[in-house]
Amino acid sequence: MTTEGVHYGTTVIDDLFHCRCLPQDPEEMLVIMREAAKVAGVKVVEEGAQPLKHEFSPQGLTATLQLSESHLTVHVHGWPERGYIRVDISTCGKKADPIKAADYLRGVFQPDLNCSKRNVLEHIGPG
Repeated sequence: MTTEGVHYGTTVIDDLFHCRCLPQDPEEMLVIMREAAKVAGVKVVEEGAQPLKHEFSPQGLTATLQLSESHLTVHVHGWPERGYIRVDISTCGKKADPIKAADYLRGVFQPDLNCSKRNVLEHIGPG
C-alpha cells in the first residue's frame, strides 16, 4: 500500500472472541460506545439522528452511533458460548483516532486476544 497522497480516513474492524463482558442491553451498549467515541476524539451526532439499535431474539444486538467523522457500530452476535463481538469504527481525516476507541472497547469487552483479530484500513488516495 502506498503512503503517498491524501489521508481520507481510517477503518478499524475488530473481531473479538471469548469476551468476558458481553452487554445485551442496548442502552448500556450505547453508553459504552459514547465513551469510546469520546476517547477517540470524535463527536457523536445527536441533532437529527438518534443512535440506532436492534435486539435479536433470543439474544444479540447491533448498535450504531453516527459520528461527525463517520460511524461506530458494535454487533453482539447470538453465540454466547463464543462471546463474539464485532466492532466497526470508521473515521475521516487524521484528527480522530479510531484505534484508541477500539482499544477502549477491547478493555471493556475483555476478549481473548489470542484468537481475536484486528484489521486496520488506511484510506489514502490521490491528492
